[in-house]
Amino acid sequence: MSIKKIAGRQPRIKQVLRIGPSYELVIDPTCQRALSVGRNISLWDLPTGRRIVRSHPFSHPSYANWSLDGRRLCLSSTSGELVRLDVDSLKVVAQLLPYGSGEGPPAVFSPNGRRVLAANWAGVLKIIDADSGHKLLDHPMPGGMIATLESSRDATRVAIVVSPTSAQGRSARTSIYIGEWSDHGIKLKRLPLDPKNVDALAFDGAGRRLALLRWEQGRNLASWIDQLDLTTFDIRSVRIPTLSLAGATIAWDKDDRTIAIAGRDGFHFIAADSMKEIANAKMPYACRVEFSRDGEWVALGAWQNGVLRRVKDLFSA
Repeated sequence: MSIKKIAGRQPRIKQVLRIGPSYELVIDPTCQRALSVGRNISLWDLPTGRRIVRSHPFSHPSYANWSLDGRRLCLSSTSGELVRLDVDSLKVVAQLLPYGSGEGPPAVFSPNGRRVLAANWAGVLKIIDADSGHKLLDHPMPGGMIATLESSRDATRVAIVVSPTSAQGRSARTSIYIGEWSDHGIKLKRLPLDPKNVDALAFDGAGRRLALLRWEQGRNLASWIDQLDLTTFDIRSVRIPTLSLAGATIAWDKDDRTIAIAGRDGFHFIAADSMKEIANAKMPYACRVEFSRDGEWVALGAWQNGVLRRVKDLFSA
């Protein structure tokens, strides 16, 4: 694996922590630990670079997410099973959805961490009590399968992507909803746009913009990053390298200056102001990117060999 800067000299990069196969690699909000998801799940201590504990709560784990305060952690499987884990031992402390609930996107927490919003590809949204597992809401979404759930940085908002099914035909469009958490549930508002083939999205730090990762089928497959202003609905777009087949991922850095995505040849870093590529990280089977909240770390998950690096090393010359 190599990382290079697009302009100027090749940067001297010091690898911080080699994780191994990691379909998910997520940093906790305190920026002290990271969780990797492969055949097993592992908790890593960032200051020392050591693995704290490893667990295998069920077969085929797929996605993990932390609550905003870092005190709760949920894990889903490819069958749709969803559990809450103890953040220190990685033992299951609550069953939120049973085996066979249907595959879907990563679940997200409410701002206080007491509720979990989950969804499946059958198009059903669920709100679940994070401690008891009691189902608080079961809401079918119109228009197709729920492909993406993404929380804002302060966890008060959720972006929901509802993608058309193959039975709806090529003319069917994607719907994007913004959900606002309340004491009683979540209030949904559909955005007045209908992009096609949205693979991933992410809020910026202020929750005022969405970065969209999408593709278009034509004579040649085209991939795009869009910046969407959630007030004016203006869109800025740039064509990018072909997306990774291992997983769709997009993320903003701490200061909203850089947008990162996974391509077929590794990770690509785009300047948010100019929409030009400024760096890349060559890695096979790139599938997940995330910046820590303190701006110190970038997690580069990959099916073959995920790593955690310091951001200053990534962009240093």
